[in-house]
Amino acid sequence: MNKKEQQEMEDLKTRLSLKFTDEVKPDLMPPESRSDLIVNGYHFNSHTKIVSEACTSSTYHNVWGWDKTTTKGAKALYSSRILAYKAMRNELELQFAKQLRTIDKKIEELGENQ
Repeated sequence: MNKKEQQEMEDLKTRLSLKFTDEVKPDLMPPESRSDLIVNGYHFNSHTKIVSEACTSSTYHNVWGWDKTTTKGAKALYSSRILAYKAMRNELELQFAKQLRTIDKKIEELGENQ
Protein backbone atom coordinates (compact mmCIF):
# COMPACT_ATOMS: atom_id res chain seq x y z
CA MET A 1 0.00 0.00 0.00
CA ASN A 2 1.15 3.50 -0.71
CA LYS A 3 1.05 6.27 1.93
CA LYS A 4 -2.34 7.57 0.83
CA GLU A 5 -3.89 4.09 1.02
CA GLN A 6 -2.28 3.50 4.41
CA GLN A 7 -3.77 6.75 5.71
CA GLU A 8 -7.20 5.85 4.31
CA MET A 9 -6.98 2.47 6.04
CA GLU A 10 -6.00 4.10 9.34
CA ASP A 11 -8.89 6.59 9.00
CA LEU A 12 -11.29 3.68 8.43
CA LYS A 13 -9.94 1.80 11.45
CA THR A 14 -10.38 4.96 13.54
CA ARG A 15 -14.04 5.25 12.51
CA LEU A 16 -14.61 1.55 13.19
CA SER A 17 -13.19 1.87 16.71
CA LEU A 18 -16.56 3.26 17.82
CA LYS A 19 -17.84 0.03 19.29
CA PHE A 20 -18.73 -1.40 22.66
CA THR A 21 -16.75 -4.20 24.23
CA ASP A 22 -17.48 -6.49 27.12
CA GLU A 23 -16.69 -5.35 30.66
CA VAL A 24 -13.41 -6.69 32.02
CA LYS A 25 -13.27 -7.08 35.79
CA PRO A 26 -10.08 -7.39 37.82
CA ASP A 27 -8.99 -11.02 38.11
CA LEU A 28 -6.43 -10.68 40.92
CA MET A 29 -7.90 -10.07 44.34
CA PRO A 30 -5.94 -8.84 47.36
CA PRO A 31 -4.98 -11.43 49.96
CA GLU A 32 -7.71 -11.86 52.56
CA SER A 33 -5.55 -12.22 55.64
CA ARG A 34 -3.09 -9.81 57.19
CA SER A 35 0.11 -11.36 55.99
CA ASP A 36 3.26 -10.21 54.26
CA LEU A 37 1.92 -11.60 50.98
CA ILE A 38 1.96 -9.13 48.07
CA VAL A 39 0.07 -9.82 44.83
CA ASN A 40 1.55 -8.30 41.65
CA GLY A 41 -0.53 -7.26 38.66
CA TYR A 42 -1.57 -4.26 36.58
CA HIS A 43 -3.71 -1.19 37.14
CA PHE A 44 -5.04 1.44 34.72
CA ASN A 45 -5.75 5.14 35.02
CA SER A 46 -8.42 6.17 32.52
CA HIS A 47 -7.62 9.86 32.99
CA THR A 48 -3.95 9.55 31.99
CA LYS A 49 -4.60 6.48 29.74
CA ILE A 50 -1.69 4.64 31.39
CA VAL A 51 -1.43 1.00 32.43
CA SER A 52 1.15 0.46 35.15
CA GLU A 53 2.62 -2.31 37.25
CA ALA A 54 0.86 -2.54 40.58
CA CYS A 55 0.83 -4.58 43.76
CA THR A 56 -1.53 -5.11 46.64
CA SER A 57 -1.55 -6.63 50.08
CA SER A 58 -4.52 -7.15 52.35
CA THR A 59 -4.32 -3.54 53.60
CA TYR A 60 -2.13 -1.50 51.20
CA HIS A 61 -1.44 -1.11 47.47
CA ASN A 62 0.92 0.60 45.02
CA VAL A 63 0.04 1.45 41.41
CA TRP A 64 3.57 2.26 40.24
CA GLY A 65 5.59 -0.80 41.12
CA TRP A 66 5.78 -4.38 42.30
CA ASP A 67 8.29 -4.17 45.11
CA LYS A 68 6.37 -2.55 47.98
CA THR A 69 2.96 -1.17 48.91
CA THR A 70 2.67 2.55 49.59
CA THR A 71 -0.99 3.55 49.86
CA LYS A 72 -3.74 2.49 52.29
CA GLY A 73 -6.42 0.19 50.98
CA ALA A 74 -6.28 -3.12 49.18
CA LYS A 75 -6.92 -3.03 45.42
CA ALA A 76 -8.08 -5.63 42.91
CA LEU A 77 -5.73 -5.86 39.92
CA TYR A 78 -5.48 -7.33 36.42
CA SER A 79 -3.18 -10.26 35.73
CA SER A 80 -1.90 -8.89 32.40
CA ARG A 81 -1.36 -5.60 30.62
CA ILE A 82 -3.81 -6.59 27.91
CA LEU A 83 -6.63 -7.17 30.42
CA ALA A 84 -5.93 -3.79 32.01
CA TYR A 85 -6.03 -2.09 28.58
CA LYS A 86 -9.28 -3.87 27.70
CA ALA A 87 -10.81 -2.77 31.01
CA MET A 88 -9.66 0.81 30.44
CA ARG A 89 -11.12 0.79 26.93
CA ASN A 90 -14.47 -0.39 28.27
CA GLU A 91 -14.49 2.30 30.97
CA LEU A 92 -13.67 5.00 28.42
CA GLU A 93 -16.38 3.74 26.05
CA LEU A 94 -18.96 4.31 28.77
CA GLN A 95 -17.56 7.74 29.68
CA PHE A 96 -17.59 8.88 26.04
CA ALA A 97 -21.05 7.42 25.44
CA LYS A 98 -22.39 9.47 28.37
CA GLN A 99 -20.73 12.61 27.01
CA LEU A 100 -22.14 12.01 23.54
CA ARG A 101 -25.61 11.35 24.98
CA THR A 102 -25.47 14.70 26.82
CA ILE A 103 -24.70 16.42 23.51
CA ASP A 104 -27.44 14.46 21.73
CA LYS A 105 -29.97 15.63 24.34
CA LYS A 106 -29.00 19.26 23.73
CA ILE A 107 -29.39 18.74 19.98
CA GLU A 108 -32.81 17.16 20.54
CA GLU A 109 -33.90 20.06 22.76
CA LEU A 110 -32.78 22.65 20.23
CA GLY A 111 -34.40 20.76 17.36
CA GLU A 112 -37.74 20.68 19.13
CA ASN A 113 -37.70 24.41 19.93
CA GLN A 114 -36.76 25.64 16.45
